[in-house]
Amino acid sequence: MIVLRFLRWLFGYVIFEGRGPFPERFMNLCARGEINLWDVRSKNGVIRACVAKSNYRQLRPVARKSGMRLKVRKRFGLPFHTRKYRGRMGLLVGAVLFFVVLYVLSLYVWDVEVNGTVALSNDQVQQVMAEIGVRPGVLKSEIRAKLMEQQAMVALPELSWIAINQQGSVVSVELKERQAPPVLIPEDEPCNLVASITGQVVRLEIYTGSAAVKAGDAVVKGQLLVNGVVEDTLGNGVLKHASGKVYAATSHTLNIEVPLQQMTTIPSGEVITRRRVSVFGVDLPISVASIPDEGYTCKMTKQPLSIGKAKLPVTVYTETWSRQIEQTMVLSEEQAAQQAKEQLAQKEREELGEAVILNRQETVKLENNIYYLEVVYECEENIAEESPILTQ
Repeated sequence: MIVLRFLRWLFGYVIFEGRGPFPERFMNLCARGEINLWDVRSKNGVIRACVAKSNYRQLRPVARKSGMRLKVRKRFGLPFHTRKYRGRMGLLVGAVLFFVVLYVLSLYVWDVEVNGTVALSNDQVQQVMAEIGVRPGVLKSEIRAKLMEQQAMVALPELSWIAINQQGSVVSVELKERQAPPVLIPEDEPCNLVASITGQVVRLEIYTGSAAVKAGDAVVKGQLLVNGVVEDTLGNGVLKHASGKVYAATSHTLNIEVPLQQMTTIPSGEVITRRRVSVFGVDLPISVASIPDEGYTCKMTKQPLSIGKAKLPVTVYTETWSRQIEQTMVLSEEQAAQQAKEQLAQKEREELGEAVILNRQETVKLENNIYYLEVVYECEENIAEESPILTQ
């Protein structure tokens, strides 16, 4: 039924009324002439029906023979709509060209999205994708996902896996970065555990090997903690891969120096803006300003164009070049102390690692326009590190 209605709308139909003394004869003559009428209704000697646009002219001789007078009441369908625009062919041509261009554009990749980066940046991944052929402006039929995934894994050894998926005109790159394993001696190779730093042993957790120290012993860096040479039941020495943890009380000293007089750069207020448009990966400059000389810092922003949630293959890049000037800045003691605390926090993360800080003692002094901060830490940490046993 839906198909029939669509066909009638596509070819057009009219609703007409007929008045006369012999409506029955009119209906019979239509049936003999194979003129299809539908939705026929009769009221007070007036018939009302629908007929295809192409068959309406055939009703006139039939109406004359039956003494009926016909009158069109309504017109429906595509032919009647297009008749309004016969004098405006530009609209029709424009509509056709629009759909042709839209179809052609749908054959190309419009955007490349990258998801899952942590240490890598999206720009790094997109650059590699562009080198292997995954970039805006390439035909979707040229995307060979499996082959390109292998090429990406070779180009980016930091990845553990990558998947290239097509979703319409957007290519989605899903990836997971590889977690670098700690450098350890293989478990099938014999080794000892030695001290990585000087300290006093607090407790031992030995899994394999024999203890060379006990709780309360003072040890120095490089001293043997757990021996990988153990005796079997027959008293023979056997080489093992020693494993375990040796916790010790340790001491660390961190020193920070912050000059009160510092050279810094500040923006002068002079700004140069350059813009360009990237269409399917092709850059088109829209600014005449050239790249400035040294002494400027650049900040780039990009704004992909979209219609609703659909991204277009057009991106506007804006470069903002800001001129920087050097000037001497004099810090107050409070400002120097704040800088020192920030640097100290960074050093703690880098040098103390997973050590548990039990106590800390700070010493501060200001001398020759330099703020000195010294912190002595009392910590507890695992000082055991593997050391290979040379068998040759």
